[in-house]
Amino acid sequence: MLVVFNLKNQMSIEQQLELLEKFNKPISKQYQLIIAPIIPDYDKYHFDIAVQNLSMKGKSVGDLSPQHLKHYNINYAFVGHLERQKYLNETVRIIRSKIDNALQTEITPIICVGNHENPIFECATYLDGLNLQDNHIIIAYEMLSATLKGEKDYSFTKVEENFQDLKNYLDNLSVKFRFTYQLIFGGGVNCEDVEQILTIGFDGILIGDRIGSLVETYQYLVKDSFALT
Repeated sequence: MLVVFNLKNQMSIEQQLELLEKFNKPISKQYQLIIAPIIPDYDKYHFDIAVQNLSMKGKSVGDLSPQHLKHYNINYAFVGHLERQKYLNETVRIIRSKIDNALQTEITPIICVGNHENPIFECATYLDGLNLQDNHIIIAYEMLSATLKGEKDYSFTKVEENFQDLKNYLDNLSVKFRFTYQLIFGGGVNCEDVEQILTIGFDGILIGDRIGSLVETYQYLVKDSFALT
């Protein structure tokens, strides 16, 4: 199971560093934990580090490039987070350029989907025409309203319908263009939702900057890890 924590920018540096230290313990190999702090600490962790944004192709100012990430052995980057789309007007052209930039430099993009009522259309606008062959991508399907509110406001019946559509689309696309993917779910997710999300068929979960949910989910991982040892 893939678990992604996105700490965002409302959480203080002190809180983030405290959580990074708290979460820096070995867990079972059945779990992969990726954490995206605001300013990554490049020390060796038991989890993988992701960045919360990535530069477009070509010259740009202020955003980390894939070359910078590779220098620090960081292999994951969020692309097109729903809050960036809503508040910073990040367009499809920008998101496609960032995905392309990641793929060409062996950075795994965590591509956020959920800003459109039709997630298949949204995925297609991001991926159509890009060179996906031999790459790996992570699709983070979020419910936009829940992401903005920081709480669950949806039914899992609708989530399951969209999951089946997304999985069928990605399965067909991955066979055609020979790439691998993981499909995770986020947006107001709490620890008690994990089992239901996995039962639907998702490969994992995405949790944002809600400290209670982050800690509870990590305790869930650690408890299970200890039970297996």
